[in-house]
Amino acid sequence: MNPAVDEAIAIDEVALGDINRCDLDAVDPGGKGLNASRVVARLGRRTVALGFVGGVTGELVRARLDAEGVPHAFDDVPGLTRINVMVLERRLARRTRRYLPGPRVSAADLERLRARLADVRAGETVIVAGSVPPGVAPTVYGDGGRAARASDRR
Repeated sequence: MNPAVDEAIAIDEVALGDINRCDLDAVDPGGKGLNASRVVARLGRRTVALGFVGGVTGELVRARLDAEGVPHAFDDVPGLTRINVMVLERRLARRTRRYLPGPRVSAADLERLRARLADVRAGETVIVAGSVPPGVAPTVYGDGGRAARASDRR
């Protein structure tokens, strides 16, 4: 629901309160649900990545998935798709992760996603994972699971 641009950088050691010159290791689309869809596509199985993206970072996510051949059907929302930064300090062999919250999702945005999920056919698998974007209740995954059980769509 809340894809990201994952940026991995490396530095010998972070100097807090100072300028830190880093090496860029990678910039990739990310987020737990999106990564699951990427793996399913690499295994040659049918998948569609869903969620909310916005701005130039959302365009980057779409472009990178297109280049990988991962189908997607994201909903556009105002704001920017979040950026996650992983910093590797080589000297200390320490990794620090910094995750941004992502764009705000409205009730109408969430309803559009629910409508898409209502089209899932019996026997298909839906993976919902990862952080919940701002504006969405933290109970959204549990609520969706209960609704699927109640409709006999497990």
